[in-house]
Amino acid sequence: MSTLLITHPACLEHLTPMGHPERPDRLRAVERALEAEKFQTLAREQAPLAPFEIVALCHPMDYITALRDATPAEGIIHLDADTSMSPDTFEAALRAAGGAIHAVDEILSNKAANAFVAVRPPGHHAETARPMGFCFFDNAAIAARYAQDHHGIARAAIVDFDVHHGNGSQEIFWADKTVMYCSTHQMPLFPGTGAVGETGDYDTVVNAPLRLGAVAGAQRRSARRSKAGSCRGFQISSRSSSSFPPASTLTCATRSPISISPKRILPGRRKRSWTSPIVAPAAASSRCSKAATTCRRSATRPPLTSPP
Repeated sequence: MSTLLITHPACLEHLTPMGHPERPDRLRAVERALEAEKFQTLAREQAPLAPFEIVALCHPMDYITALRDATPAEGIIHLDADTSMSPDTFEAALRAAGGAIHAVDEILSNKAANAFVAVRPPGHHAETARPMGFCFFDNAAIAARYAQDHHGIARAAIVDFDVHHGNGSQEIFWADKTVMYCSTHQMPLFPGTGAVGETGDYDTVVNAPLRLGAVAGAQRRSARRSKAGSCRGFQISSRSSSSFPPASTLTCATRSPISISPKRILPGRRKRSWTSPIVAPAAASSRCSKAATTCRRSATRPPLTSPP
């Protein structure tokens, strides 16, 4: 079996303001790199649209439809200071989540050894009902939930390596003993979360913050100090109904594109209440169209602290 590359041209149609760091050129750069001869053996497929009911494994349906309804007919609207939507953003977000879902299907049906999902918008800042940090749906979180609910996976590990902490993934799985979220990231930096002491209700959140300019090897050392090796505990069991052998874990390594490999995943989750931060204004503002929305961020966030 070969590695599967999943992408879609619709992901290039999510437009952001001039000079925005999360722009189509990021994905174009990945695509150019993957044109090299050494990558010609990759199996290549297009990302499908994620069904609403699958996205709703991590995000409330009212939140999903509110984002859909916020889509502008033209131009760009802002949900917060750095997260914006263009007419094709919603489709791109569904393709991004759909690519992660398709990767899970192909891997867990033994059609691919692993997968690299080259999509945008990214996802790890999107909380249960809050878009932020360029993100709308948490693609890796949805992939983990989908593997659990549709493939009988018992436990999942999400390994997130990014200059920023994945506050969304951490928030979604904070009270879930069946999903481990591990992150290495620079600190202090946006979004202000990701301290070593943030471990979740069941010690299944592992943060390994790094200082600015950390040299090679620092990532591994920080992970060891943060006991990221406890991820091995997520290779204990899987549901008996699974077609895969026990002692396996599905690991989602997330950046903007995400990679998924079968070492395996999750149930028994707590439901949490939510309040949608997407609120349709009474009248259109001078900056936004009639479909414009505003986003209320959390009033308080963990303070920026230096890593150990």
